Order: sequence, then C-alpha cells, then structure tokens
Amino acid sequence: MGLDVDGHYCYLISYNSRMWIYDLSDLSEPVLVSTSNAPTESRSIKVRNNYAFIASDAGQLYIKDVSNPSSPTPAGYYSTGIPMKEIEFKGCYGYVVESTGMSVYDLSHFIPCGQPRAPENVLIEYEQASGRVRLSWHPVEESVEGLPITVDRYVVYESRDYGSGEWIEIGVPTPSTATEFFVGGLSTGGVFYQIIAEVDSW
Repeated sequence: MGLDVDGHYCYLISYNSRMWIYDLSDLSEPVLVSTSNAPTESRSIKVRNNYAFIASDAGQLYIKDVSNPSSPTPAGYYSTGIPMKEIEFKGCYGYVVESTGMSVYDLSHFIPCGQPRAPENVLIEYEQASGRVRLSWHPVEESVEGLPITVDRYVVYESRDYGSGEWIEIGVPTPSTATEFFVGGLSTGGVFYQIIAEVDSW
C-alpha cells in the first residue's frame, strides 16, 4: 500500500488495484471522498499539480487527474513491463525505481518546469487607522528546483471556504513585483488569502 498527502487530501493505493481519497480538513474525522481503480499491483503514489502518479509492480506508471477529488479520471500511462517500486520528483522529472535499476520520465506535460517557490512568511495585518488589511511576504527568488528566477508579478487570491478549493483573484500589487498588497475593509467571517508568484519566461 502507498500513501501521499497533498494539501488537505490524503491519497491511498492498495496492491489490489484500488485508490481512495480522503478529505483531512478535520483531522479528527477524515472523510472518504472517492474510491476508484488503480493499476494492478500498485506500489507507490505521488501527487503533483493535481495529478496522481502511481507506480506498480506490473510495470506501469499510471497517471490520474485528481483536480476533482470526488471524480478522478485517467490522464495517461507509461508501460515498460519492468516492476516499478517507487517514484520521486525533481521539478518536472519523475525518477522511478525499478527492479532492474532506475528510469527518468519527462513529465512536463503534467508538471510545469521551473515553477516558482511559494512566497514565504506571509503576514496579514489589520490597519485600524485606514480600515485596510495589509498582506506582505518575502520575495521569491528561486524555482522549486532551487534555480534563480525573476518574478514578473504576484497575484493575490482569496477564499471564503478553504476546503472548497475555490479561490478568487482579487488583484496584483502596484508595481506587480511589490511584496505587499492592501485589501480594502475588514471582512466578516473567515477569509483566507494566498499569493502566487508568476514568471512569463525562463
């Protein structure tokens, strides 16, 4: 059996060709979201960019689109006939441990190469004098692979229901590479924010 956690979802696979997705929003009471087929003799699962990559002893690397966790759909597969034991990632490359060695797969069709790191040390401060909410963060200077990058813009999103996965774009700082953003007025109820760094070219 293999397991991976991405966001607030847990992905489980069994050797007898099944995959389960659980919602872990409430850790005291995980909720089963869906059950679906997986490759025969599944051994390892990793989730990246809303895709589940499943390696199997039957010699298949099976890919499922899990952007809708309640209804995963097939997205592709590679078949070598060589038993696969484990899969790990570096950027958009998948490294698969096989019974006879290791294979490297270019998975850039599913995982963007050179993805910027997520902004760190995000602060949310309420300015009583102005009645605004100030978001600030550290600048992003590296890709997820540790390569130097230059960010073209930061985009700010908000959500009223973190568990729903629904995020609404609310703006871009001025200038677009500034590391602070102001939201007009303090909203009632729970509001969640996230900042995405975007790069136009590499």
